[in-house]
Amino acid sequence: MTVDLRSIHRWIWDEIVSFPAAETALEAASVLVANGSIDTAASLLDRAWGHHPSHRALQDARANVLDSLAVKEHSITFRYVPAGWFWQGSEDGDHDERPRRRVELDPFWIADAPLTWTQIATFADLVPAPSLQWKREGRTDEDDDEFNEQNPPLIDSITRRMVSIYSVARVPVAGLPDDLPDWQRQALETATPESYNVLPAVGISWQNAVKLASVRSTSAIEYTLPTEAQWERAARGGLPDARYPWGDTDPSPRFADYDRFEEFKMRPTRELVPNGYGLVAMAGTLNEWCLDWYDAREYLQNPARNPVGPSSGKQRVARGGSWADCPATLRVSYRSAFEPSPYGTIPTIGMRLVRRIRAV
Repeated sequence: MTVDLRSIHRWIWDEIVSFPAAETALEAASVLVANGSIDTAASLLDRAWGHHPSHRALQDARANVLDSLAVKEHSITFRYVPAGWFWQGSEDGDHDERPRRRVELDPFWIADAPLTWTQIATFADLVPAPSLQWKREGRTDEDDDEFNEQNPPLIDSITRRMVSIYSVARVPVAGLPDDLPDWQRQALETATPESYNVLPAVGISWQNAVKLASVRSTSAIEYTLPTEAQWERAARGGLPDARYPWGDTDPSPRFADYDRFEEFKMRPTRELVPNGYGLVAMAGTLNEWCLDWYDAREYLQNPARNPVGPSSGKQRVARGGSWADCPATLRVSYRSAFEPSPYGTIPTIGMRLVRRIRAV
């Protein structure tokens, strides 16, 4: 097969072009891979799967290409989201989700799950949990307890308590009475170093999330929080019109951790089924900080390429819903926002990293 790059470009980027049969897209992608254009093949297969989601061979080819582009660095697996466009927002959603707009994005990698404290400590060169102090800055517990709004501590006393409650998967102790109060049971159960790598990190301020994300950036590779548009494209998993990361079926514990305020505890994220990009917990578990300032009228700016949100505001965007929220917050287009207070003591907010190649 002779690859017509102009036609392939139209298939990927033109929303009104007549898309080819799945077999044609598969054949073209195979030639692209053989020629070393694996990134273009990924974009083509991703777009093709959106048109033919039930085609098994196409699904397998797409998964194989995306798997080959995944990167594991600094204890984190980053899944590849190919260049392309998608519809951001929903005409059936809340007022700040409208109007639905076309957004074009360059390729990026995104962490396959919200980060645990063990991953954050490894990535940012912190003292391992539960201490979680900056190694390079030589912080002490006394420094952390003295709040400084210009240079907030990574882990203050309140956040440290949140970590001990929400971000630790404790090892049960056999033989405890059945009627033991939860707080006594938790006090008697033990935490191992591995316990901080099961549940996501909570209570991170937006400022600290940005600081943590940037510590490994180089002149070639940037690590950062996702923009709101990157987050939503990743959450959609390649399904262009689906209501949730997994499709249109109603939420269930198989796909998301939500509506569990009475239980007051998160589930391990690896128990959840990944979406089409191999990402878990894109709905429920935790609201995840994004880079953007929040603006309810942001989507009126249309069309958009690599949008970064308004230049100022009072709240920062957080996406995904959480373990304590109702099912309505699990929609991929649902928007939340919180003040980026340096205190950051919210047990329903965490972070997920984006990795991208800097432009030369």
